[in-house]
Amino acid sequence: MRQLIEREQWAGIPQVPFNPEHPPLVKLAYGVAITSLERDPPIRPQATGTRIPAELREEFRRARLLSVAAGTAQVYLVALLNPLAGLFLAIDSYHIRYTSEIMLEAIPGFFAVLAVVLFGASWRPRERGTRKLDAAYLYSSAVSIGLAVSGKYTYALVALAILPFLLARAARWRVSVSYIALAFLVFFATNPALWLDPLAGMADTFSFHARFSGENARAWWHPLALMAHTVHDDHHAAYFAAWPDRLLLLFAAVGIVRTARHRPTWLVWALLGVAFLVTWPTKWAHYPLLALPALAMCAGYGLAWCAETLAATWRR
Repeated sequence: MRQLIEREQWAGIPQVPFNPEHPPLVKLAYGVAITSLERDPPIRPQATGTRIPAELREEFRRARLLSVAAGTAQVYLVALLNPLAGLFLAIDSYHIRYTSEIMLEAIPGFFAVLAVVLFGASWRPRERGTRKLDAAYLYSSAVSIGLAVSGKYTYALVALAILPFLLARAARWRVSVSYIALAFLVFFATNPALWLDPLAGMADTFSFHARFSGENARAWWHPLALMAHTVHDDHHAAYFAAWPDRLLLLFAAVGIVRTARHRPTWLVWALLGVAFLVTWPTKWAHYPLLALPALAMCAGYGLAWCAETLAATWRR
């Protein structure tokens, strides 16, 4: 992939045999990150716990910094709306782990958060309870949704979270149709695995997930147990502490009502994400990142409610 990018042989990219499990956008981004290096060492699989060979460290450093930047940007965007939510996301061990390594989660997660933030900013309140549409924010949100799903198919859940609010707020049906069309166009344009034969590409993806989920099914509660750190199956990963993750889950449950009032799109995202985690047969440890930003938003409102309640009780 990197060699095709360096040589500007763009026509060869759709012919690369991509892994049907996920779209190739994030891999292309990592390919761009490691271009222009003078050497071209072979990328060899490394055993867990072994040191990265010296000749590969620059490639790993560049790609890892890209993942770290995307994960940090997620925290920043969430903190813009709710500083406590940003704090919860920043100290969550799963978010730290999977956005500090060269993996697929950080970049589509960033675009998903950006899409929801931009969508929330696209309708500005005005007099008499009405809302004024800002088309620039709205269609930037659609572009972000397309990029998120093109990074990882599961982030289509974020599009489902936005859809009911889009249909309810859009005064004209053309706004909703143009939003959906733009998101789909960006998704297709940034997913070379579908360019040559879209139907075959999607069929390969569905068949892969159907076969893989049947072979690796776990109990429905397994993702919740992972987030609460009562079970571990995360490739021998080491975490700083379990209590931040447990507090996030606790305060997220407490903050449901207040989140529904102030950030309903985020609450729908959280509920859809949890529903996916408990119903999807495959229960990988990185899947909770699909819902973590939204759960952190709920936790921020939950902690604020608890603090206000305690302060009021103390004053009385």
